Amino acid sequence: MLSLPRVTLVCVDCVNPAAAVIAMRRSMEHCTFARAVLLTHQSPTASTPGIDVLPISRISSREEYSHFMLNELGRFVASDYALVIQWDGYVVNSGAWREQFLDYDYIGAKWWHKDGCNVGNGGFSLRSKKLLDAVQSLGVRGSILNEDDVICRIGRPALEARHGIRFAPESVADQFAFERIAPLEQALPFGFHGLFNMGRFLSATDLQDLFLLLDPRTIAYVETLELVQKYIQEKRWQEAVWLASRVLDFNRDNVAALRLLSVAAYHAGRMSLVVRALQNLHRIEPLNTEYLADLGDLALAAKQAFEASNYYRKLLEIKPNDGPTLEKLRRLDGAAAQMEEASANAG
Repeated sequence: MLSLPRVTLVCVDCVNPAAAVIAMRRSMEHCTFARAVLLTHQSPTASTPGIDVLPISRISSREEYSHFMLNELGRFVASDYALVIQWDGYVVNSGAWREQFLDYDYIGAKWWHKDGCNVGNGGFSLRSKKLLDAVQSLGVRGSILNEDDVICRIGRPALEARHGIRFAPESVADQFAFERIAPLEQALPFGFHGLFNMGRFLSATDLQDLFLLLDPRTIAYVETLELVQKYIQEKRWQEAVWLASRVLDFNRDNVAALRLLSVAAYHAGRMSLVVRALQNLHRIEPLNTEYLADLGDLALAAKQAFEASNYYRKLLEIKPNDGPTLEKLRRLDGAAAQMEEASANAG
């Protein structure tokens, strides 16, 4: 196991502390730290052996989180460095650790900027005690900006000039962590951040257990649906169905979730779920003929001629000259006429 005696593992979480404990445990499976500290206003429901749970005032907004990270985190870290993590990121490859990391005051996964201030993400980041103390000199008491943007972009020139703070170059950041830019599989970094990346490391069961711990008000639907899309790309249909359904449990009219659910459920062979998703999509977007066409085709495939005809006729009320739909109705009407004629002849 990797020993990091100069590094404190730190997580600040007043919303999902039980999920934060899981992320800390996963990191501690790979490394031993000088100390592991969870800062929260409440007691996590999960047991916390090896983790010191320290009380702080409740943090209830992104702005309050940024204020805390910029102005108060330093007093909870006595070691030379802090490895800051969040519930959706942790250590995954201790073999990627480099002592070179300790040559820098800040390392986080690179972003997408092209201006030389591209490192980096704070959700899984290594920060020196020197940096934790220096950022307080920026005098930021409240900001709509994320704290990592304040440190790595807005305040970076001042931190470098006044305090000699060293930010890692992108090549080092790539070895340390990834977020938006996926790594090469043969070169997995030390850690990662982002719910949309968790499918790489968690089984479907583990991911479902994790979601049950989360406060639904804090679930980032966009990021969750990114993971659903990845599951679909990997043909993991059941996982995609479960996760899309989880989003819809709390946001029933999420069009993106309904669309993804209809795709995943179709490939999973769960046709009744496909139909419900398409019916809800039609309810939300009644002028979108795509849903009526799909519903008609599903009914036709299930040999439900009456239902298929109704869907196609509703489609034609919106788009009267739709050629493919007119042809389908013509065939349905022809088949119905043949059945009536055969029945009459038999009688």
